[in-house]
Amino acid sequence: MKEADLMITKPGGLTVSEAFCVGVPMLMINPIPKQEINNARYIESCGAGIWARSAADVVHHVRELHTAHNRLFELRCETRKLASPQAAKMIADTVLLSLNNH
Repeated sequence: MKEADLMITKPGGLTVSEAFCVGVPMLMINPIPKQEINNARYIESCGAGIWARSAADVVHHVRELHTAHNRLFELRCETRKLASPQAAKMIADTVLLSLNNH
C-alpha cells in the first residue's frame, strides 16, 4: 500500500486507518450504509479522498488524477494529516494507567 499513488477501495475502518498511516489517498466506492458512508463523507470533507458514486465516477476521477498530479499531491497531504499512528499505544497507555489506579 505504501507504494500506491491512490487506493480504490470501500471505506471500511481498518482500510481507512491503514491508508491514513501510510498517507495514501482513497477513491472510495460502494460504502455500506451507516459507518462506511460516514467514513466516506468525513474523508471527502477533509480533502483526503474522493467518494465515487458510480462506475463512471471512478473512471472520471482516475483519469483526472492521472493528469492532475497537484490534486493527487493535495489529497496525499490531507490524508497524512488524518493519521494517528500512535493511537494504539495511546489507548494501551490509558488502559494501563487506569488499571494501575484501581
